Amino acid sequence: MERKIKLIFIFFFLNYMIFPVNLIMRATQNELVSITVVSPCGRADEGISGLLSVLFLYQREKWRKSLWNSGGRVEAKINEDSSYFRVIALKNYWNVATNVTESLIFDSQINPISLETAKKILVMSLPRPTLEDFGPFLFYPMSEYGHPFPVIADIMKINSSHLRALKNKCFSPSRVRVIVEGGFVPSVVKNIYMKKIADYPPPPRLVEPPDRPPIGVGFLPDDEYHVIWFFKLIEEREILPIKYLIHSLAMNSEGLLYTMFSGKIRVNSGIKYGRNVSFGWIDLKVNDPKDLREVFFVSRRVIYGKLRTGIEEEEYNRARKYELGREKYYKSLPWPIFRREWKAIRMREKKMSIEQMNNVLKNFPLRSTSVLITGRENNIKEILDRVSSIGVFDSLGRFMYELSSE
Repeated sequence: MERKIKLIFIFFFLNYMIFPVNLIMRATQNELVSITVVSPCGRADEGISGLLSVLFLYQREKWRKSLWNSGGRVEAKINEDSSYFRVIALKNYWNVATNVTESLIFDSQINPISLETAKKILVMSLPRPTLEDFGPFLFYPMSEYGHPFPVIADIMKINSSHLRALKNKCFSPSRVRVIVEGGFVPSVVKNIYMKKIADYPPPPRLVEPPDRPPIGVGFLPDDEYHVIWFFKLIEEREILPIKYLIHSLAMNSEGLLYTMFSGKIRVNSGIKYGRNVSFGWIDLKVNDPKDLREVFFVSRRVIYGKLRTGIEEEEYNRARKYELGREKYYKSLPWPIFRREWKAIRMREKKMSIEQMNNVLKNFPLRSTSVLITGRENNIKEILDRVSSIGVFDSLGRFMYELSSE
């Protein structure tokens, strides 16, 4: 009897281990079913700007009628080096969600009508980076990892072969994770994916961030005035110290920068998590253009000084309390497996004491900090006199030219 139990265990273990699709399932009594395809590919792996956006729109357009009839909806997220495509439908229509996601992984046939429709939709509403998206452009200018957002010409040259190549590279069965949650029959869903498995060749290598010096100060012409500080995080042990540093500097009503510039700025902050590299950011929106110079130089002095002195115990306790509340809130949300797996594919924080965090901050390299200033060019002349050069970007993240103080 014991031998039979061992054989059964080995059978299921091998069945899971050789299953090329990393399939994570959780059946519940939920009236909905959610199926998500998570990929370690992002905009850095597109080759052509906007290719992932076109693929996800194509997938939605190809299945528009089925999604409409079932009341299903599509969600998609594209980061620099990770992305996901998700379908949510009523549990009675779980097969629609399955059909849409399995075709993303296994179907090599591209419908030309759906492709052209997807391109037209994207052209009518081209995606644009927010100010917080500019981290990769500052640290990896003119590289695949600092991939600018698309223009119309990029979208129009995309064809079926580009979509097939991207699917083979980024949505190969051995590369993606498929997360299924909600009201469905596990054995049926698993068999649907397993019967499609064939001898897939190893997918191409993904893009890795290059090692290059950042642009120390970037400028984006704009009608609003911002000073956005960025912190490049390439090791997981750097995430928590920088997160707590940002808390101490930018937390509303209590953060050091908030109190120093009270009435002059509005503060926003956060961390954009990536698979290879993450970016912490502090956005100081300047109310009056005449304060731009002061906000830039004083905030630089404060940030560099805080890196040296580290986090105080009161700041640590305040940030810890905030993070515990945030963690409790996220645990109360639905679809926990999807959120867990999406988090797992990106960099994760390492738990540290306040002493360990301060040690990381003291040794945090200044080449891992950069700043983006927005406004009108005549307002940065006083700043240019005090720095060696400023790199100018367009609104899509393209590096245009350099202003020099010489």
